[in-house]
Amino acid sequence: MKTRPLEAKRVALILGARHNFWLDQRVQRTARALVSGGYRVIAYTPMESRDNEHQGEGVTAKYIAAPGGSNRLFKKFLLDYLLYNIPAALDMRRNKVDICHCNDFDTLPCGVLLKLISLNRVKLIYDSHEDYPLFVEEGYGKLLGKLIGFAEAVFTGCFVDQVISVNEAIKTKFEKRGIRSESIFNCQELLEDAAVCTDRINADTDGDFRVAYQGNITPIRGYEQLIEAADILVNKRGIEKLRFIIIGKSVPDVSYGEYIKKLVAKSGLERQFLFTGFVSYTEMMRMLKCSDAGLILFQPTPNNRGGLPNKLFENLAAGIPTIASNFPEMARIISEEKCGMLVDPTKPEEIADAIEYLYRHENIKLEMARNALRAAQDKYNFTRQAEKLLKVYEEIS
Repeated sequence: MKTRPLEAKRVALILGARHNFWLDQRVQRTARALVSGGYRVIAYTPMESRDNEHQGEGVTAKYIAAPGGSNRLFKKFLLDYLLYNIPAALDMRRNKVDICHCNDFDTLPCGVLLKLISLNRVKLIYDSHEDYPLFVEEGYGKLLGKLIGFAEAVFTGCFVDQVISVNEAIKTKFEKRGIRSESIFNCQELLEDAAVCTDRINADTDGDFRVAYQGNITPIRGYEQLIEAADILVNKRGIEKLRFIIIGKSVPDVSYGEYIKKLVAKSGLERQFLFTGFVSYTEMMRMLKCSDAGLILFQPTPNNRGGLPNKLFENLAAGIPTIASNFPEMARIISEEKCGMLVDPTKPEEIADAIEYLYRHENIKLEMARNALRAAQDKYNFTRQAEKLLKVYEEIS
């Protein structure tokens, strides 16, 4: 009897209790790569994700309701995160999946449970989108961070067949523990043609030097330092033809976004700042393509220092130079590819100097832009990362 062909293997991609498959670009790219490689992909995502459902390109969506997920107490103590994994694992068992791909630590209990009830038949991949223990430590305190770190070490050491990470630092962390690991960067698909600037950008910023910053508006991403830098550039140095395109919304703390807008108004910079709110991925990439430079001003927290944000690869694909925090992972790529400038993100004067430098040196800005696009075309693109992903799947299959 012939064994089942590789393309018949079933893969379960699971997202956490408060995440959305239809809005998560990394997981969607992973799904598309696996479908192109002949795998049958089921995406497990919270019930609320159904509101954003669209054509899945060969992916079957399974909507999971967390037991007690609507209970305030459950959410306060993060019990919905944990309990969500139980019905997901049971459904995976019923669907006889061959490989469970867990996205971040909060879904890893699902994979461990599935391993146990399937008597170790299912292969388990842990896709670490960030150094999760450090992320928890920054948001919820050192004690919980240490507990998560201990649980992550036990789960990966005893149950995980392969770790995937978003950068080399996380990969190295697991390799030091003797765990198989591969880094698959959050690279973007290359834009097929030159994007046309959207009406909302053209109408408000025509003729200005456009600096874009995309993503959630949170305190550790340097928005307060950016406003101080803008104040230096506009009010002290008299450079008025600057526009800062803030692409995204303030989550989970909506009040912080309002605070940032008040700071802008207090500095008299309303004309210089355009807040777009949430936009689709396609719209965001078009806005980046129409910008002169991109920003990544992450503040020096332990998790940020070791991170490699999606934003860098988005800027590369859009063909714009990046002004970024001088942290190891970002610094390596920007220095090697000569596609941007590095700054101390805690110093507004230094941020202002970098923006003004690109503003006043058009030829250097264009050279960095060409280097960025070349890096995306040659190295840092989704096609290259998909090849690495499929190789990982072939090896564990």
